[in-house]
Amino acid sequence: MYTFDYSCNDCEPSSVFPKGSRVCRPYVRTVLKRDTWHSHEFDALVDTGADYCSFPARWVGITDEEWETLPSLDLDTIKGDRTLRFAWMDVTIEKIGKVEIYAGLTKDRVEIGVLGNHGFLDRYKAAFDLATETFTIS
Repeated sequence: MYTFDYSCNDCEPSSVFPKGSRVCRPYVRTVLKRDTWHSHEFDALVDTGADYCSFPARWVGITDEEWETLPSLDLDTIKGDRTLRFAWMDVTIEKIGKVEIYAGLTKDRVEIGVLGNHGFLDRYKAAFDLATETFTIS
């Protein structure tokens, strides 16, 4: 079992939250790699509500020609319609190590990587404890 700290930010007081608020998210440090593709290190959100693992395509330096050869899936998401192109990738996750994941890449203007159900949470169990601002993956 691996224990992680939530990434938390204190928010200024507002009319909605006069005393301010604290927003915490379960992120893990992650790197993507496949053949000539290689991302920088980034925080990926562990998201039990996400069907797939997905990442911005620009993070791995994929060419337009490579993009067109990948199998695609059109999705209707809470942020609108989205197309993911899928590829097997080596995903190195802090503390856990290298995991091969069939992940979706998107050219949409997203700035977040997501570790979702298919590919990650179908292999690992995540437990969240916001009261202690920690979560575990086993």
